[in-house]
This record gives sequence, structure tokens and C-alpha cells, in this order.
Amino acid sequence: MDSSLTGITTTGTPHLGNYVGAIKPAIQLSKKFKSYLFLADYHSLIKVNDPDAVKESSMKIAATWLACGLDSKNSLFYRQSKVPQILELNWILSCMAPKGLLNRAHAYKAAVDLNKENKNDEDFGISHGLFSYPVLMSADILMFNPKSLVLEIKFPAALFTNPSSGPSLKTFSIFSSIDIASLISRGK
Repeated sequence: MDSSLTGITTTGTPHLGNYVGAIKPAIQLSKKFKSYLFLADYHSLIKVNDPDAVKESSMKIAATWLACGLDSKNSLFYRQSKVPQILELNWILSCMAPKGLLNRAHAYKAAVDLNKENKNDEDFGISHGLFSYPVLMSADILMFNPKSLVLEIKFPAALFTNPSSGPSLKTFSIFSSIDIASLISRGK
């Protein structure tokens, strides 16, 4: 069965960009595909260190999903931190992730470039969470598709899959709308 995955980082109040770029397209996809929609509260730790702010943001984003028409009968809607296996998988993938590849991840490269521009040490203010962000994204994606070969738009999570899985791997294709791109799993 085909499926889609969309998460929103819980770092603030939902805005028009969230609606146009993630919520509306994900709700539309949930009418066609098995959908996994989540509150990315572990991802928020890279930007927000206030647990109360993350909790408040989680509540606002969840309310927005529901107000915009999320049908829980067609979707699995969850908070990332309530699935402990995501962090377990994150650790396993971290042990296999090549550092050189993580060095080329877009968010890390952008932070390094900004530091160079400001004449700071290249890693000034960069946390391990930012550096390894693609690994957590991979864990999110692979959690519900453990035999998947993942082609992520900006970072190839495929490198973290088990090469011995061979032909049993599924592939992902990119679904594009005017302002969004989501991953669609092509099931057997």
C-alpha cells in the first residue's frame, strides 16, 4: 500500500507557510494514501530549549491539523517523542552514518557558511543535533517503512539502509505540488 509521511517541527505557532507547505497537502494525500503525520518535537530541540514552549507549540499545531480537516481514521497522527523506537533507530543509524556525508547536509553546511561569513570558528554555535539532523529524519522515515530505500529531497537517507536487504527494498518517489514536496512510498 502506498503511504506518505509529513511532520511539523514544534518550534512556534502554526502559520500560513505550515498550512500551504505541509498541512493542506498532507491532508489531501491522506485521502489517497496511508498517512503518517507527526509533531516533530525531537527536531524542535535544535532550535528551542524551553519544554513549555515546545508543549504549547505541539498543542497549537495538533489543534491546527484537526481544525484543517485531519481525519484520524485515514491517518496515524502522533507525537515523535511518544515513539521511543525512533530514538533507538536514530542511535543505530548514527553508528552507521558516514561523517563526511553528514558534513554535506544542507542545514549544517548553511550554518558553517554563516560562521565563515561572520569570521567565526566554523562550528561556532552548531550543536550535534543540527549536525546529525538528517539521521533523525532518516529514523522518522524508516520507522514505519523498515525495508524502505529512502530518497530524501535534500539528504539521501538511503545510505543508512541495510545493503543486505537487496530487492525487498521499496523506493520512494517525490510528489510535488506548487509549494511542497512529500515522500510517497510505493508499496508492493
